[in-house]
Amino acid sequence: MATLSLENPWKDKDSIPYPKTIQLIPAALMYLLAALTPVFFMSEAFSLIALLGLSVGAIYLFRIPRSIAMVLLTAFVPIVIVRVFSISALLLSIIVGTAAGAVLCTTLRNPSRTVILPAIAWVTAFAITKDAALASLTLITLPASLALAISTLQGARRTSVICCTIGGLLASVCVLLAVYFTATYGKVDAQTIAVHFENQRVWVVSVLEKVRDQMIQTMAAQGQSAEAIDAIKTVMTHDFFVNLVAATYNILPALIVIVCSVVAFEAQTLLCSAYFTLGMRDVLTLPATAFTMSTVSAILYLVAFAITSLVPATGMLSAVMQNFYLMLTPGFLLIGFSALLIRFRLSKGMSKLFLGMLIGACLLLSLGLLSFYGAFAVLMSALGRRMMRKMKDQMMGGNPFAPGADDPRSDAPIEDAFVDEEEPKEETKEEPKEESKEETEEEPEETESKETDQDEDLS
Repeated sequence: MATLSLENPWKDKDSIPYPKTIQLIPAALMYLLAALTPVFFMSEAFSLIALLGLSVGAIYLFRIPRSIAMVLLTAFVPIVIVRVFSISALLLSIIVGTAAGAVLCTTLRNPSRTVILPAIAWVTAFAITKDAALASLTLITLPASLALAISTLQGARRTSVICCTIGGLLASVCVLLAVYFTATYGKVDAQTIAVHFENQRVWVVSVLEKVRDQMIQTMAAQGQSAEAIDAIKTVMTHDFFVNLVAATYNILPALIVIVCSVVAFEAQTLLCSAYFTLGMRDVLTLPATAFTMSTVSAILYLVAFAITSLVPATGMLSAVMQNFYLMLTPGFLLIGFSALLIRFRLSKGMSKLFLGMLIGACLLLSLGLLSFYGAFAVLMSALGRRMMRKMKDQMMGGNPFAPGADDPRSDAPIEDAFVDEEEPKEETKEEPKEESKEETEEEPEETESKETDQDEDLS
């Protein structure tokens, strides 16, 4: 098999070891199940079946233990917190559906065949629900799958691929919101959206107050002290809930982006795992598997946090900077965790127990602390690369230890210096060669003269 290009191995289509079509049947079945889950996830029975089916399918298709553990832990978090299978099934279906769709688009020699699967899913959902709008939920992962597949085929870096996938997920969210507002209010405009969210804010505050009242009644029934009940009434006031809901709504865009970022990252990780399973590991270059963050993003992250801390929380600038800061947090959190793990593995002078305790403290006490470490690690890495380039330039152009560095000709171009040094060497080498040639040419003449003298004496 011919070697693939290191820049973009997908350009060498004839050299890519595409799998057989029968090997992609599990991916097609997983995509269909993941596409139908958003339509029927409210049914507990279907959610449980989908959760089990997608988990087993992910274990069979992707097989990389670390990737599978990461995805399953993310999907089962809602079960631990809310104790509801439907949300976990919905989250797992989006992750696995995005990855399975991208696997089919990139591993089939004719990617146009993948159009059949979304059509089958939509027809099946419409035949059961008799509702075209509800059946359209089967297409929720299609933009993200296409974005993931196209950016992968273009040979983009891993960070760029994840950003493109996030864009596909956000496009699906925008379409769903547009369909919802059109079906509910008959139009989509800024005033309608503002009124809707204001009504939702009032409803959430009333729900929280009811939860508080039920908690107080439960405490009174259990015989709790009056001081504890009064403390709850003092803290959990109406104004407290209003401010809490307002602060949550201000960072709602960042929360949506964070969820999309987690889904995109895990879908891209599953895609890389599928290439290992299908025998296509040659297409995984270092840029396609290494997660990086730019120096500019690290600087903006620290600046956004500083502005958020200094500017009053009620201002528009603070809300924008807080959303920007939160959007970048997952990436630097991953960088910081990886940097600490590398130090943990390579530590010699520092105690590994201390590093382990530091990682545990960052994870338990403050994830923001770990993300700050990631931002500083990116900045220090960029500074180190810059210093290395400067040292390299000094060694190549102005090395004080190089021979002839004190020569005034050192300010001249490198090519001219080499020419001036080589010219006398060539002359010294050529002169002895010419003399030796002249001596060799003169020797035969002397021998000839000697022979003529001998002939004359014989005569």
